[in-house]
Amino acid sequence: MMRFAIETSPLISNVRGKERAVLSWAYVVIVLIACVVVSLCATSLRAQTIRGAVVMPDGVTPAAAVIVIIEDALGTVAARELTDIRGNFSAVVTNAGTFRVRALRVGFQPTVSSPTELAADATATVRLVLEAVAVSLPSIRVRGQDICRGQSADGAVVAAVWEEARKALLSSSMTSAATPLVAEWVEYERMLDASARFVRAQRVKSTVAATSHAFHSVPWQQLAEQGYVIDTVDGSVFHAPDADVLLSDSFAALHCFHVEPPNDAHRNDIGVGFRPARERHAYSDIEGTFWIDRGSSELRTLEFHYTNLPAIAERAQPGGEVEFLRLPSGSWLVRRWSIRMPQLSNTAPTTRSGRAVTVLSSSM
Repeated sequence: MMRFAIETSPLISNVRGKERAVLSWAYVVIVLIACVVVSLCATSLRAQTIRGAVVMPDGVTPAAAVIVIIEDALGTVAARELTDIRGNFSAVVTNAGTFRVRALRVGFQPTVSSPTELAADATATVRLVLEAVAVSLPSIRVRGQDICRGQSADGAVVAAVWEEARKALLSSSMTSAATPLVAEWVEYERMLDASARFVRAQRVKSTVAATSHAFHSVPWQQLAEQGYVIDTVDGSVFHAPDADVLLSDSFAALHCFHVEPPNDAHRNDIGVGFRPARERHAYSDIEGTFWIDRGSSELRTLEFHYTNLPAIAERAQPGGEVEFLRLPSGSWLVRRWSIRMPQLSNTAPTTRSGRAVTVLSSSM
């Protein structure tokens, strides 16, 4: 018997399907209720500290939820922080030296400070006035060529669009870590007939719990070594990438990128598509597209599907979708996620088209 299952975050759920002889979907819808847990504790450390304030281009208005990156003289990232509602930040670095502060916000060019000398056990103060130079994303009509690491092809457009997506991913990861949420998971499991048109049965389950992330992936090192679909004695586990995986050097090294033009579902967007740089036998990867609003440069959606699966499993169109939300404060969160995975049974009765396929869908 060959069975497929899904494992998401231990904070969210583990969904493992049972054998069924009809086509079915299981839905899990999670509604973020409120941000109720906020850390108010400050830790005092004996180390080098860079503190500062970031203000809008008017030189007065505090710039909240701006990504602040501390870089040393070699350009290595020493620390990352988000500014608070007053535009303030405080970052601890392990070594003394010369540092620059880089401020990032979606839709605008970075703002970089002058070099700052930081002595051992000292504190330096930096004030940044954000640049008002907006990012202009081009209008794309045709799919661009793949840009892979190590190629000399001009990937300026891909790099520009991907940089805006990276800002939102980074902000989403940092916001979730700093501000845990109380979320409600409402799970709808629906049994459909073989045509997938009629609901034969439905089960609803609700769970409320605190969480710091919409979902967690396994470490990127494991995905790089084992792939996104792992066979176990109980079935197969489908992994979805979180922000940390997508931002890792490993993901960039193992995938090629290209510009994707708008389509009927994304008329006002520009996409950054990605695919595995090379196919590996018995290794399931992912390919898909990040969709960014061309006017505001805001990340909207990540769509992906699994590669290198058995042909019969492709009938279920296995893959997932992640929707991103920019809050009024400027912070980013994962608003909704979903994942589809097939479950195959050799013992269940067959449909007109052959062996039955059960499709399980889990979403937030």
